[in-house]
This record gives sequence, C-alpha cells and structure tokens, in this order.
Amino acid sequence: FTNPDSTLLTKAGHHKLCHYIALTDAFPLPIDKEEVSWKCLVKGAHRNEEMINKLEALEANSTLKSRVIDYVWGAGSQLRGELIYKARVAVPSAYSLPGSVTEEELRKALNWLIQRMQLTHPDINAKVCWPVLYSFAQLTSLKACTCSEDKPWQHPIFPHLIKTQWWGRKGEAKKLGNKEDSNPFINTPITLMALVATAVRPFLVGLNIF
Repeated sequence: FTNPDSTLLTKAGHHKLCHYIALTDAFPLPIDKEEVSWKCLVKGAHRNEEMINKLEALEANSTLKSRVIDYVWGAGSQLRGELIYKARVAVPSAYSLPGSVTEEELRKALNWLIQRMQLTHPDINAKVCWPVLYSFAQLTSLKACTCSEDKPWQHPIFPHLIKTQWWGRKGEAKKLGNKEDSNPFINTPITLMALVATAVRPFLVGLNIF
C-alpha cells in the first residue's frame, strides 16, 4: 500500500482486529472475514477525516479493498502465532515436565494433560511410574498424575502468557491504564483464556508422539 493514508488505515484496522480477537471473539469464522475486518477498519478510522475519506475510496476499489481486508484479517494469525511462540518457551518449566523420563512415560503424561484438559489446572504433578519387575514379583504401578481439579483455568501458564503478551512494557493492556472503565483487559475476558489454552495445547501435542 504505497499511499500513506492507506498504510495508516490498514495499520489502524490491523490494531483494532487484534483487540477484537483478544476481547470479543478469539476465533472468528472465515465466512465473517470481510464483515469483521471492515468494522475494524471503520473503528480504526474513527474521527480521522483522511482515513474516513480513504475508506470511502476503498469501497469504490474492490481490488484494493480486498487487499486491505486480507492484511487486517491477518492480525488474528499474527496474534495467535506470537502466543504459540511464547508458549513454546514457557511450557516445559510451567508444567514441570521431567527431562529424565522415558519416551513412553512422557507420552502417557502428555496424553493425560491433553485429552482430559488437565493442562488448565494448577498444582499439576505429571510424573508417571509404570510396573517394575523384581525377580518373580511385579509391583503395582503408581500413576501420580494429579492436579487441583477444583481450580479450573488457574494454571500459572495463563497469567504468565497473558502478562507477557498484553501487560508487558509495550503491551496493549499496559497502554490502557489501570481503570476498569477504560481498560477491558483488566478483568481477563474468556477470550484471552481461550487464546492461551489453544497456544499451549498444540505445543504439548507437538511434544507427544501419536
């Protein structure tokens, strides 16, 4: 987009879509791409006469409008990609995944975390012990997979990733201050929780061997 007004407008729309993904709908359907992206462009152009004029010009240029919408829509993939990258760094220590276990033990622990959605709970003990043979006797196996099931969505990975993504020095939530009436990030909407959970889960799946 060579026109400066177009660049400013697309950046504003991109920014508004990041907010929309984080605060309203973490996973908008592709069928809603044009409607959602255009609404974000309109919000981004709010009270800016040059951007509003550019919006009106875009409506008459279907090719450029399509390119702008594609760019704005890409904000969702970018945001989710940033979270997945941060999750890759944080997950091993956050879930205390032991480094000395066998491949089979790690597989069992990860299956337990993923399939039963225990990854959202705190106080996880993902240690798995399997039957050991001592001469003629086989001891009963111990499966020490436990967590605080009465505290869903309270695993430390959630505040950690939310803080690093939105409350860091340049984070969007940080810029909006500490007042609830002006900062919708303060009460941690469920969309943020969903984004974090779906960033953590694929990394755990990636560690597994199905």
